[in-house]
Amino acid sequence: MTLDKFLHGDKNIEKIIGEAYDHHDKIMDDKQGHADLYNTVVKPAHESMMSTINKKLADKDLFGKDTDKIHKKEKEIKAVIADGLKEFFKKAKPGILDSIKDEKDPDEVYKALTHFYNTQVLKLTQEDTQKGILGLNHILELGMNDKDYTLGRLKMDLDSTTGMHKQQITDTYINRKANIKFTDVDDHDVAKYVHKKLTDRNLSVDKIGSFYTHNIETLNKIRSTAVNNNSLKQYDISEVKKPKK
Repeated sequence: MTLDKFLHGDKNIEKIIGEAYDHHDKIMDDKQGHADLYNTVVKPAHESMMSTINKKLADKDLFGKDTDKIHKKEKEIKAVIADGLKEFFKKAKPGILDSIKDEKDPDEVYKALTHFYNTQVLKLTQEDTQKGILGLNHILELGMNDKDYTLGRLKMDLDSTTGMHKQQITDTYINRKANIKFTDVDDHDVAKYVHKKLTDRNLSVDKIGSFYTHNIETLNKIRSTAVNNNSLKQYDISEVKKPKK
């Protein structure tokens, strides 16, 4: 008995991974499916969220003019963002709202909704934040650290996320659906499969140890890059030089 035997029985792991990639490629090639996800779910849900946020921030009795400083309005702005996120989830993922329907504390509602949005919908990583893709709560936190932060700047900063967030959400769910059949295999086994395919394409992995620590997402990027005959130097993979005759 081995761990693989316990998990997969007599099934061939390489065959399982091959079938997972067949599914992965089918989903990634379905451009109309990507467009349908964006146009019928992501775009309307996100636009509803931003429309709600902008409408509530336009309340001059509560927030004043665009030039007014808002560092003392954190509680009120959190409530606005929470209301916007409720509109997003109402259209895109209603089960989230059902989960917190009994929570009465506005701050807890805000924390839960921004957490769900960042971790389950945007799937934000450290790499994403380094690229400047921030959650709505991150923008508010940065603004509240600046006593000169104004309502107008908040509106601009929130609006600047629109394109990035819609694309990030779309990409996240396309990748989740494409990778769904990899859940029963270890990253190491996928790395072994991809390594073999790279070797078949006359490509050499220069740092074996590092290569086998890559996760599924990175291995898929490597595989896709190789298929498209693009450079893999950033992954320490190079073309095997043929000996001179």
